[in-house]
Amino acid sequence: MAASRRSSKKRAVEDLAAIRAAVDENATREEGVEAMEAAAKRLKDASAAEGGGVEQVGDEYRARVQYANTSGGHSQIYGPCRTDARRAQADLESMREKAAHQPARGAYFEAMAKEAHRIQAHAAYEVRVDMAMGRENHSRQHMHADVDSESDQGIDYAAAYEEPFPDYDAADPANLERLYTAPPRKKSKKAKPPANDIEATRMLADFSPIRSSIDDLRVLLEARADPNATVGVGNISPLRNVMCFARPCDVCEMRLLLLDHGAFESRAEKQRWSVRETCDMMEASWLADFHRDDREG
Repeated sequence: MAASRRSSKKRAVEDLAAIRAAVDENATREEGVEAMEAAAKRLKDASAAEGGGVEQVGDEYRARVQYANTSGGHSQIYGPCRTDARRAQADLESMREKAAHQPARGAYFEAMAKEAHRIQAHAAYEVRVDMAMGRENHSRQHMHADVDSESDQGIDYAAAYEEPFPDYDAADPANLERLYTAPPRKKSKKAKPPANDIEATRMLADFSPIRSSIDDLRVLLEARADPNATVGVGNISPLRNVMCFARPCDVCEMRLLLLDHGAFESRAEKQRWSVRETCDMMEASWLADFHRDDREG
Protein backbone atom coordinates (compact mmCIF):
# COMPACT_ATOMS: atom_id res chain seq x y z
CA MET A 1 0.00 0.00 0.00
CA ALA A 2 1.16 3.55 -0.62
CA ALA A 3 -0.23 7.00 -0.02
CA SER A 4 0.36 9.84 -2.45
CA ARG A 5 3.76 11.46 -2.92
CA ARG A 6 4.37 14.49 -0.73
CA SER A 7 6.59 17.52 -1.22
CA SER A 8 7.92 17.36 2.34
CA LYS A 9 8.97 14.68 4.79
CA LYS A 10 6.69 16.20 7.44
CA ARG A 11 3.52 15.61 5.38
CA ALA A 12 4.63 12.07 4.50
CA VAL A 13 5.11 11.28 8.22
CA GLU A 14 1.65 12.73 8.95
CA ASP A 15 0.17 10.46 6.29
CA LEU A 16 1.89 7.44 7.81
CA ALA A 17 0.55 8.32 11.27
CA ALA A 18 -2.98 8.71 9.88
CA ILE A 19 -2.76 5.31 8.13
CA ARG A 20 -1.57 3.56 11.29
CA ALA A 21 -4.23 5.30 13.40
CA ALA A 22 -6.94 3.77 11.19
CA VAL A 23 -6.24 0.30 12.63
CA ASP A 24 -8.37 -0.77 15.59
CA GLU A 25 -6.28 -2.27 18.41
CA ASN A 26 -8.55 -5.33 18.56
CA ALA A 27 -8.50 -5.98 14.82
CA THR A 28 -6.95 -9.07 13.26
CA ARG A 29 -3.95 -8.78 10.96
CA GLU A 30 -6.10 -9.03 7.85
CA GLU A 31 -8.56 -6.44 9.16
CA GLY A 32 -5.68 -4.12 10.07
CA VAL A 33 -4.19 -4.36 6.57
CA GLU A 34 -7.59 -3.61 5.01
CA ALA A 35 -8.11 -0.59 7.26
CA MET A 36 -4.66 0.76 6.42
CA GLU A 37 -5.22 0.27 2.70
CA ALA A 38 -8.54 2.10 2.94
CA ALA A 39 -6.93 4.98 4.83
CA ALA A 40 -4.10 5.20 2.29
CA LYS A 41 -6.65 5.32 -0.54
CA ARG A 42 -8.60 8.11 1.16
CA LEU A 43 -5.44 10.16 1.60
CA LYS A 44 -4.42 9.54 -2.01
CA ASP A 45 -7.87 10.55 -3.28
CA ALA A 46 -7.86 13.72 -1.18
CA SER A 47 -4.34 14.61 -2.32
CA ALA A 48 -5.18 14.01 -5.99
CA ALA A 49 -8.25 16.23 -5.69
CA GLU A 50 -6.36 19.03 -3.94
CA GLY A 51 -4.34 21.65 -5.73
CA GLY A 52 -2.71 24.02 -3.25
CA GLY A 53 -0.06 26.66 -3.18
CA VAL A 54 0.78 30.29 -2.49
CA GLU A 55 -0.47 32.79 -5.06
CA GLN A 56 0.48 36.43 -5.49
CA VAL A 57 -2.32 39.01 -5.47
CA GLY A 58 -0.89 42.39 -6.39
CA ASP A 59 1.84 43.10 -3.84
CA GLU A 60 0.53 40.50 -1.39
CA TYR A 61 0.43 36.71 -1.06
CA ARG A 62 -2.18 34.23 0.12
CA ALA A 63 -2.61 30.48 0.54
CA ARG A 64 -5.05 28.88 -1.91
CA VAL A 65 -6.43 25.36 -2.10
CA GLN A 66 -8.55 24.16 -5.02
CA TYR A 67 -10.44 20.86 -4.98
CA ALA A 68 -13.18 19.04 -6.88
CA ASN A 69 -16.52 19.22 -5.09
CA THR A 70 -19.32 16.64 -5.14
CA SER A 71 -21.18 18.41 -7.96
CA GLY A 72 -18.24 18.05 -10.34
CA GLY A 73 -17.11 21.68 -10.11
CA HIS A 74 -14.18 23.23 -8.28
CA SER A 75 -14.20 24.89 -4.88
CA GLN A 76 -11.58 27.21 -3.42
CA ILE A 77 -10.27 27.75 0.10
CA TYR A 78 -8.31 30.95 0.69
CA GLY A 79 -6.08 32.14 3.45
CA PRO A 80 -5.72 35.85 4.30
CA CYS A 81 -3.56 38.19 2.22
CA ARG A 82 -0.07 38.58 3.66
CA THR A 83 2.71 41.04 2.95
CA ASP A 84 5.27 38.28 2.48
CA ALA A 85 5.16 34.80 0.95
CA ARG A 86 6.65 33.18 4.07
CA ARG A 87 3.57 33.84 6.17
CA ALA A 88 1.24 32.71 3.37
CA GLN A 89 3.18 29.44 3.16
CA ALA A 90 2.83 29.03 6.93
CA ASP A 91 -0.95 29.51 6.55
CA LEU A 92 -1.08 26.76 3.90
CA GLU A 93 0.91 24.36 6.10
CA SER A 94 -1.37 25.09 9.05
CA MET A 95 -4.49 24.38 6.95
CA ARG A 96 -3.06 21.07 5.76
CA GLU A 97 -1.87 20.10 9.23
CA LYS A 98 -5.33 20.57 10.73
CA ALA A 99 -6.87 18.37 8.01
CA ALA A 100 -4.17 15.68 7.90
CA HIS A 101 -5.83 13.24 10.32
CA GLN A 102 -9.35 13.44 8.89
CA PRO A 103 -10.37 9.97 7.60
CA ALA A 104 -12.96 11.06 5.02
CA ARG A 105 -12.48 13.31 2.01
CA GLY A 106 -15.35 15.62 2.96
CA ALA A 107 -14.08 16.01 6.52
CA TYR A 108 -10.58 16.70 5.16
CA PHE A 109 -11.64 19.79 3.23
CA GLU A 110 -14.10 20.86 5.92
CA ALA A 111 -11.28 20.92 8.48
CA MET A 112 -9.09 22.83 6.04
CA ALA A 113 -11.82 25.45 5.44
CA LYS A 114 -12.39 25.80 9.20
CA GLU A 115 -8.70 26.44 9.80
CA ALA A 116 -8.61 28.97 6.94
CA HIS A 117 -11.53 30.81 8.57
CA ARG A 118 -9.69 30.87 11.91
CA ILE A 119 -6.53 32.24 10.27
CA GLN A 120 -8.54 34.94 8.46
CA ALA A 121 -10.17 36.03 11.73
CA HIS A 122 -6.79 36.14 13.44
CA ALA A 123 -5.31 38.18 10.57
CA ALA A 124 -8.18 40.68 10.92
CA TYR A 125 -7.40 40.95 14.62
CA GLU A 126 -3.74 41.65 13.82
CA VAL A 127 -4.85 44.48 11.49
CA ARG A 128 -6.90 46.04 14.31
CA VAL A 129 -3.87 45.89 16.62
CA ASP A 130 -1.65 47.33 13.88
CA MET A 131 -4.07 50.26 13.44
CA ALA A 132 -4.07 50.88 17.20
CA MET A 133 -0.27 50.80 17.19
CA GLY A 134 -0.16 53.30 14.32
CA ARG A 135 -2.42 55.70 16.22
CA GLU A 136 -0.32 55.33 19.36
CA ASN A 137 2.94 55.97 17.50
CA HIS A 138 1.47 59.02 15.75
CA SER A 139 0.31 60.50 19.06
CA ARG A 140 3.65 59.78 20.68
CA GLN A 141 5.61 61.48 17.89
CA HIS A 142 3.28 64.47 17.87
CA MET A 143 3.45 64.98 21.64
CA HIS A 144 7.21 64.58 22.01
CA ALA A 145 8.58 66.17 18.84
CA ASP A 146 9.51 69.44 20.55
CA VAL A 147 10.63 67.77 23.78
CA ASP A 148 13.01 65.46 21.95
CA SER A 149 14.66 68.31 20.06
CA GLU A 150 15.30 70.15 23.33
CA SER A 151 16.48 67.12 25.29
CA ASP A 152 19.02 66.17 22.61
CA GLN A 153 20.98 69.30 23.50
CA GLY A 154 21.61 68.02 27.01
CA ILE A 155 22.96 64.56 26.12
CA ASP A 156 26.48 63.77 27.26
CA TYR A 157 27.57 61.64 24.28
CA ALA A 158 31.02 61.00 25.77
CA ALA A 159 29.41 59.38 28.81
CA ALA A 160 26.83 57.52 26.71
CA TYR A 161 29.52 55.78 24.65
CA GLU A 162 32.10 55.34 27.39
CA GLU A 163 33.94 52.03 27.38
CA PRO A 164 32.33 49.94 30.17
CA PHE A 165 35.59 48.15 30.99
CA PRO A 166 38.38 50.65 30.18
CA ASP A 167 41.04 48.78 32.19
CA TYR A 168 39.85 45.23 31.66
CA ASP A 169 42.06 42.58 33.24
CA ALA A 170 41.16 39.09 32.02
CA ALA A 171 43.18 37.51 34.83
CA ASP A 172 40.81 38.90 37.48
CA PRO A 173 37.91 36.45 38.14
CA ALA A 174 35.76 39.34 39.39
CA ASN A 175 36.03 41.00 35.99
CA LEU A 176 34.96 37.80 34.24
CA GLU A 177 31.95 37.53 36.55
CA ARG A 178 31.09 41.17 35.88
CA LEU A 179 31.40 40.65 32.12
CA TYR A 180 28.79 37.91 31.65
CA THR A 181 26.45 38.78 34.52
CA ALA A 182 23.52 40.95 33.45
CA PRO A 183 23.60 44.45 34.97
CA PRO A 184 20.76 45.31 37.35
CA ARG A 185 17.70 46.89 35.76
CA LYS A 186 16.59 50.32 36.71
CA LYS A 187 13.34 50.06 38.59
CA SER A 188 10.66 51.25 36.20
CA LYS A 189 7.57 53.13 37.19
CA LYS A 190 4.52 50.94 37.56
CA ALA A 191 2.68 51.26 34.26
CA LYS A 192 -1.07 51.48 33.97
CA PRO A 193 -2.48 48.05 32.97
CA PRO A 194 -3.91 47.74 29.45
CA ALA A 195 -7.52 48.84 29.06
CA ASN A 196 -8.47 45.91 26.78
CA ASP A 197 -7.07 43.01 24.77
CA ILE A 198 -6.30 45.20 21.73
CA GLU A 199 -4.15 47.54 23.81
CA ALA A 200 -2.52 44.59 25.58
CA THR A 201 -1.65 42.96 22.23
CA ARG A 202 -0.30 46.28 20.92
CA MET A 203 1.93 46.57 23.99
CA LEU A 204 3.06 42.96 23.55
CA ALA A 205 4.06 43.75 19.96
CA ASP A 206 6.21 46.59 21.36
CA PHE A 207 7.54 44.46 24.22
CA SER A 208 11.31 44.68 24.75
CA PRO A 209 12.51 41.52 26.56
CA ILE A 210 15.90 42.98 27.42
CA ARG A 211 14.45 46.10 29.08
CA SER A 212 11.26 44.68 30.58
CA SER A 213 10.74 42.11 33.30
CA ILE A 214 8.92 38.81 33.54
CA ASP A 215 6.21 40.54 35.59
CA ASP A 216 5.73 43.09 32.80
CA LEU A 217 5.10 40.26 30.36
CA ARG A 218 2.74 38.52 32.79
CA VAL A 219 0.63 41.68 33.14
CA LEU A 220 0.13 41.86 29.36
CA LEU A 221 -0.77 38.18 29.00
CA GLU A 222 -3.19 38.30 31.93
CA ALA A 223 -4.83 41.28 30.19
CA ARG A 224 -5.53 38.87 27.28
CA ALA A 225 -2.77 39.95 24.91
CA ASP A 226 -2.66 37.57 21.93
CA PRO A 227 0.65 35.64 22.17
CA ASN A 228 0.44 34.63 18.50
CA ALA A 229 -0.18 38.05 16.94
CA THR A 230 2.55 39.19 14.55
CA VAL A 231 1.85 42.88 14.06
CA GLY A 232 3.42 45.01 11.34
CA VAL A 233 5.40 44.26 8.20
CA GLY A 234 8.53 42.19 8.82
CA ASN A 235 7.91 41.74 12.55
CA ILE A 236 8.34 38.50 14.46
CA SER A 237 6.07 36.68 16.90
CA PRO A 238 6.26 37.43 20.66
CA LEU A 239 7.71 33.95 21.25
CA ARG A 240 10.54 34.46 18.77
CA ASN A 241 11.10 37.98 20.12
CA VAL A 242 11.68 36.55 23.59
CA MET A 243 13.86 33.67 22.39
CA CYS A 244 16.08 36.05 20.40
CA PHE A 245 16.40 39.04 22.72
CA ALA A 246 15.58 38.11 26.33
CA ARG A 247 18.42 37.94 28.84
CA PRO A 248 19.68 34.48 29.81
CA CYS A 249 18.29 34.96 33.33
CA ASP A 250 14.77 35.67 31.94
CA VAL A 251 14.41 33.78 28.69
CA CYS A 252 13.28 30.40 30.10
CA GLU A 253 10.53 31.85 32.25
CA MET A 254 9.35 34.30 29.59
CA ARG A 255 9.14 31.51 27.02
CA LEU A 256 7.18 29.22 29.37
CA LEU A 257 4.86 32.10 30.25
CA LEU A 258 4.01 32.64 26.58
CA LEU A 259 3.50 28.91 26.00
CA ASP A 260 1.23 28.66 29.06
CA HIS A 261 -0.93 31.43 27.58
CA GLY A 262 -1.35 29.69 24.24
CA ALA A 263 1.67 30.70 22.15
CA PHE A 264 2.22 28.31 19.25
CA GLU A 265 5.74 26.91 18.97
CA SER A 266 6.55 25.53 15.53
CA ARG A 267 9.14 22.85 14.91
CA ALA A 268 11.55 25.52 13.60
CA GLU A 269 11.13 27.53 16.80
CA LYS A 270 11.77 24.43 18.93
CA GLN A 271 15.03 23.96 17.05
CA ARG A 272 15.86 27.65 17.53
CA TRP A 273 15.22 27.27 21.27
CA SER A 274 17.59 24.31 21.44
CA VAL A 275 20.31 26.46 19.84
CA ARG A 276 19.60 29.31 22.28
CA GLU A 277 19.89 26.98 25.29
CA THR A 278 23.24 25.67 24.05
CA CYS A 279 24.56 29.19 23.43
CA ASP A 280 23.52 30.37 26.90
CA MET A 281 25.27 27.42 28.55
CA MET A 282 28.49 28.11 26.66
CA GLU A 283 28.44 31.93 26.86
CA ALA A 284 30.48 32.28 30.03
CA SER A 285 33.37 30.16 28.72
CA TRP A 286 33.23 31.87 25.31
CA LEU A 287 33.51 35.29 26.90
CA ALA A 288 36.34 34.17 29.12
CA ASP A 289 38.23 32.80 26.09
CA PHE A 290 37.54 35.92 24.05
CA HIS A 291 38.94 38.25 26.72
CA ARG A 292 41.84 36.04 27.78
CA ASP A 293 45.15 37.87 27.67
CA ASP A 294 47.12 36.43 24.73
CA ARG A 295 50.37 37.10 26.58
CA GLU A 296 49.52 34.37 29.09
CA GLY A 297 50.37 30.77 28.43
